[in-house]
Amino acid sequence: MHPAEFGGQGLPKLIATPCMEMFNAANLSFALCPLLTDGAIEALLTAGSDAQKARYLPKFIEGE
Repeated sequence: MHPAEFGGQGLPKLIATPCMEMFNAANLSFALCPLLTDGAIEALLTAGSDAQKARYLPKFIEGE
């Protein structure tokens, strides 16, 4: 789902969507935990500078 250049798998969102649906069906509270991090990743990919992307995206994607 996240770009491979920053440590992600590079999968399309079409693959991530059914996986997230399974997480939501199993336990909604647990599935919501990474939601803010995913939002921050999307914001950086959309509007972040190259320096911000290089500094923050690898750690966000790794889950640090």
